[in-house]
Amino acid sequence: MKITERKEIEGIALARYYPRRLKRMHIFDELSQDIFRFKKAWDPSLIAKLATALAEVIRTAGRSFDIATHPPASRQRLYYPTAHLAKATATILDLDLIDCLHWASGKGESQKKRIGRMKLQRLYEPVVCLSDLSGLSILLIDDIITTGITLSKCQEALFQAGAKSVFCGILGWTVSEDESGFAKKKFKRSF
Repeated sequence: MKITERKEIEGIALARYYPRRLKRMHIFDELSQDIFRFKKAWDPSLIAKLATALAEVIRTAGRSFDIATHPPASRQRLYYPTAHLAKATATILDLDLIDCLHWASGKGESQKKRIGRMKLQRLYEPVVCLSDLSGLSILLIDDIITTGITLSKCQEALFQAGAKSVFCGILGWTVSEDESGFAKKKFKRSF
């Protein structure tokens, strides 16, 4: 899966995610509607439904993993959906979940509030892994991928911590109104 011009990230995405301005597109895709609701509020049944779908897609990839993890939160908040999704998916796949990735400079502002070049500043904020992962195969579970910069940083940190391989399981990838912005990005999708 080619996410950015700099990195190749091995992984699979479950569905498309339509941003707020494209809310009208949700009527065509039930899974995308579920992802949109999942991002807004904590609903255990919805988390279980999405985790089951993501786990099934990850199983079809035919890979085996030693542990699972998730990216660090981009800001301080009460509901961090990725952590809940990762925990539920790891439980279904019978994997241990570790919270080992953190922003080295602390938590910044939300990616939603960043625009244009400000989003690329994430490239300069390092992610550190606080665990020794020597020789392990890691499943990195994320909810939404927009620029791919966070996943690139997480993958880099996991490899520096000694991971043998990193595979990304992603709930949804963002669809832009201008599809030409995604012309160079090649995702392996489950749909």
